[in-house]
Amino acid sequence: NTSIHVSRNVLKNIKENISIHYPKEFGGVFIGFKQSGNFIITNILIPDKYENGKTVFVRHPGSLNERLEQIHLLTDGKIGYLGEWHSHPDGPTSPSRVDINAMKNIARDKNVQVAEPLLMIAQIGKTASDKEFYIYSNKKLRSYE
Repeated sequence: NTSIHVSRNVLKNIKENISIHYPKEFGGVFIGFKQSGNFIITNILIPDKYENGKTVFVRHPGSLNERLEQIHLLTDGKIGYLGEWHSHPDGPTSPSRVDINAMKNIARDKNVQVAEPLLMIAQIGKTASDKEFYIYSNKKLRSYE
């Protein structure tokens, strides 16, 4: 009974960012809130420090934690981290073992405090694109349907 609400503008912003970095992977984080078990994605944050390649994207903290903290304070704790998104250039929207382990670690991280983080994998190619959402819940990464 969970739903994920994301605006066309947020999806457009993601597509623009992954297109710029194609054929390398690229990603960032979702911010928003949960309401009655539903995810409301209000925006994305782009990391200022990262490593990326054809089959790798590593987001480094850089200023991301400070920006998340600032948003949390400015919204009286209403808006915060919801999860991650990244691209799989010319690849499937299915998560890799690295993706699964990353979500497991995020769910366990006491500093993050998100028991059920979101993951979106965007497939991008020269002519087509697609996306798939996942929710890490009950120690499993499950496809959102």
